[in-house]
Amino acid sequence: MPCATDVILLIEVADTTLAYDRGTKLALYAQHSIPEVWIVDVSGQRLEAYQEPGAEGYRRKLEFSCTDTVAPAALPAVKVFLEEVFR
Repeated sequence: MPCATDVILLIEVADTTLAYDRGTKLALYAQHSIPEVWIVDVSGQRLEAYQEPGAEGYRRKLEFSCTDTVAPAALPAVKVFLEEVFR
């Protein structure tokens, strides 16, 4: 069975659950030391990337628009073109 230490990137797709994903879920992921969490804001066509988990939450938040290209911190060669995601 997988556990938190097996996760290098967790992606939440938030259509109607954005507040819950940013609040309750994000805090739990940080407490369990998930190194990076992406929240895909479907209606806002944005991606929020959270890194550097700690007891108080994530210390680093990055925001990207639908025209940006992003890569997971653990896999920098993997490029995600957000324009294609939100198409």
